[in-house]
Parts: sequence; C-alpha cells; structure tokens
Amino acid sequence: MSISGTCQDLTDSINLQEENRFILDALGIGVWKFNPGDQSLFWDKSMYQLYGVKEEDFSGHYQAWESSLTPEAKEKAVAELGQALRGEKEFNTVFEIRTKTGARRQISGIGKVLRNEAGAPTMMYGVNQDVTIQRKIEFENERMAKFLDVVLDHVPSMIFVKDFTKELQFSLFNKAGEDLLGVSRDKMIGKNDYDFFPKDQADFFTQKDKEVFLKRALVVIDREEINTPIGKRLLKTLKVPTFDQNGKPQLLIGISNDVTDEVIAKEALERERVKSLRNAKLASLGEMSAGIAHEINNPLAIIAGTVRVLPKFAADPNQLMIKIDTIEKAAERIAKIVRSLRKFSRSADKSDYKTHFLGEIVNEAVILTAAKAQRHGTSVKVECRMDCQVVCDEIEIEQVMVNLINNAIDAVKKHCPKWVQVDLFEDGTAIVLQVRDSGTGLSEETQKKLFQPFFTTKPVGQGTGLGLSIAKGILDEHQATIEVITTEANTCFEIRFKKAELRLGAG
Repeated sequence: MSISGTCQDLTDSINLQEENRFILDALGIGVWKFNPGDQSLFWDKSMYQLYGVKEEDFSGHYQAWESSLTPEAKEKAVAELGQALRGEKEFNTVFEIRTKTGARRQISGIGKVLRNEAGAPTMMYGVNQDVTIQRKIEFENERMAKFLDVVLDHVPSMIFVKDFTKELQFSLFNKAGEDLLGVSRDKMIGKNDYDFFPKDQADFFTQKDKEVFLKRALVVIDREEINTPIGKRLLKTLKVPTFDQNGKPQLLIGISNDVTDEVIAKEALERERVKSLRNAKLASLGEMSAGIAHEINNPLAIIAGTVRVLPKFAADPNQLMIKIDTIEKAAERIAKIVRSLRKFSRSADKSDYKTHFLGEIVNEAVILTAAKAQRHGTSVKVECRMDCQVVCDEIEIEQVMVNLINNAIDAVKKHCPKWVQVDLFEDGTAIVLQVRDSGTGLSEETQKKLFQPFFTTKPVGQGTGLGLSIAKGILDEHQATIEVITTEANTCFEIRFKKAELRLGAG
C-alpha cells in the first residue's frame, strides 16, 4: 500500500491574511455577511469592536443588528437594506448605533448582494467602518459654512470673491452686494465685471484686480465709482489675493463700503471749515485794522516830514543821503506791513502744504500783532531758531500764531509787567513753538473747555470763542499738537510739529 500526496507552504498566505486583518482593524473596518433566508448574520472580530459587544453576547441574528440602531436611524437604515435586497439600489449608507455603554457611533455600511438564477437574494456581504470622527468634522464644516453664510449676509459691507483662473468670474457674493448693485447673486456667480458694468468701469476694476495679484498684497482703493439702481455711488474697496501651494493666483477676496454719504459730508465739512477760517480771519483783520492804520501812519508821517525838509539839504549831499535813507526805511516798513497783511488776508479753498521755515512765519505774525501790542503797552519778544523747517500751509499756521499772540496780549492787559514771549526750538524729532505770557496760568476747568467752539474767557462782545477751536482744527490737519503747559509759572501754550523730513518720510 502506498500513500501519495502534496504539500503546500501556506506561511505567506497566512501572513498576508494576518496583515490584511491588521490593516482592517487599524482602519476600524469590520466584515460581515447576512443570509436573508434564515436571517443569520456573521460578524468578524472587528465588527464586535465596532459595535462594542462581546462575541458571546451576540446572537448571530439580524435582530441583533437592528436592535443596535438608534431610534432616529432605524427606519432609514432598515428601509435601505430592504431596497438593496430587492435590487432597487446599492446598500451604501451611514447610520447611527448605540453601544452597550451608551456611546453613539456613526457607522458607514456598504454591501453587495448575491442572487440565484431566479434573481432571489441568497447572501449579502459587506463592510462597516466607524466614521464618527469624519461625520463630526463634516457636520462642523457644514455648520461653519452655514454660520459664515449667515455672517456674510448680515455684514453691511459688500463682500465678493473672484476666481482668477476663470477670467475673474464672481464665485461668491453676499446680500449687501445684491442690495447695493440691484443684482441677485445667482446672476452674478459665473460672470465677471464686463457683464454688468460699462467698459470704462469694468476696465478699472479688472486692472485693479490684476494689480493685487502682481503686488501679492492687500490693495486699498480709496475711491471707485460704480453704477447702481440709485445712481453712481463711491466705494472704498479692499482687495486681497490668494495663491495655491505652487504660488499661482487663485481667488481674489474683495470688501467694499459705500462711502458716498461720507464723502459728501466731508466735502460739506471742508466747505464749512474754509468758511470758518475765512470768518475768523476777517474778525482778526477787523480787530487789527485800527492798529495797522496807526502802524502805517507813523512811517507815512516820517516820509512826509522828511520830504518837506529835503530842499534844505540840497547843498549838503551827506545830509541829503541820510534823509533819503530815512525815507527808504519808512517806506520799507510800510511795504513789510502791507506784504504781511496781504499774505494773511489771502484765502484759498484748499490747504497748500509745502516746506517752510517756521521762524519766518512767526516773524510775519509778530509784525501783524505789533500794533495791538504797542497799543496795550505789551512787549513781544521772540527767540527763534530760523532753520527749523515744517511741512505746512503757511497762511493757516500764521493765522494760528496771530490768534495765540493776540490772545496772550488780551490776557495780560491788567497784569504788570505785560509781556509775551515766543520761543521756537528743536526737541528730538519735534519742532516746538511756545507762546508764553506774563499771566499766572489757567484754571483746570478752563483748560478742559479751552478748545471747545464758542468757549471764551473774554467779556461779552470781545470774542467769538472760535479762535482756539479753529487753531486746534488747523493743527490737527497738520499732524501737530497744541496744549497748555501746566508746569510753567506763567501761561504757556505749546505746539509740537513733526520735523519736515520726518513728515515727508511718513508720506
């Protein structure tokens, strides 16, 4: 008797099965089969882990699976299983189970049905996977997307996104944009600017869009005109580019605010500011007129008197030249006063910022206030560094200086001694201008109200209360500050300007 047979090394096959089992376990995937005839259900080991039950506690019956489903998931999951067995659809669904410990899990189920020649189901094979974390992430993403949609639709600014890879077509548009342009987002999506705006406007928008990607940075467009159902509007727009991982342009994010009303209000405010400056200047001119007339009369009297005695010195050339020199000095004095007055009275609809020597502006202001100082017996002394340069509108700064010096003269009318001191010097990065007088300072209450419109410490009828508020407005426009120095024994106003090179460097 002889026995023959064959041997096969199954080591690699077993190792491969173990490796596949390890992969399935690591991925949280379980394998099952279901016999629809006797309703028996077979699970592999990973299925027990997925469902959180022990093998000895599992009946191996369809009812065991159905009982694991949460009430919310049961109807849908059972119905989809029935549809798969009837051949109406593939079994590919997600359902929720509750484990023995009460934990809820989201399970992905995929199954294939085997059928006999008559088409009746004989066996169903499938896999389950725990997708709780994935579903939670998907839910959070959906929730965040809905939240962002709500936020975008309640933001008052127009927000839009354009796709660079699709000729800058709109891919997102919020409700504020719909309201502003009078176009629904459904009509905007997939279209670009040329579908909605005149060519000149569309050219401008497109050119700015491309500029954003070239600069690879935020671009702010302070003023762009756009057509809307209520007419042309002015927008201030911020545009931000985005790029893919290879650095290629992708999306452009835009935020636009309608600033039409703000621009109109600013223009109206500027007109009022110019009007206030002009009125304040006229008030100063009116106050100075008597003193200036006196200032001019004195040199005129000198000229007239000298001219009358000139014939007496016809034979004495030296004396004649002395008298002519006297006439020339008196005439130059008049010319200087007139020049200062003409410059001060000049009006402009727009500030003219240039680099000026601040000491020259101070000297002009002192000339204009000299008559008032003389009339009230007040000495005005000036200590100026003449090389201090600032960027300013010289007429506006001169008006500030005239106001401060005149106020100082008024403040010391009843003091003894009566003096005003103007100092100009550098302090680090600043140019400092101080107007100090022999007064004993201002109360804390007065300092709080000092720069408020219509506040004045002068008697009724002797001040409008606008001088210092206008002065502060002018200095704010010049990026300069003004304050009362409380550490001084006397009253002292201090103005601090940026040095010209620093102001220009800052743009």
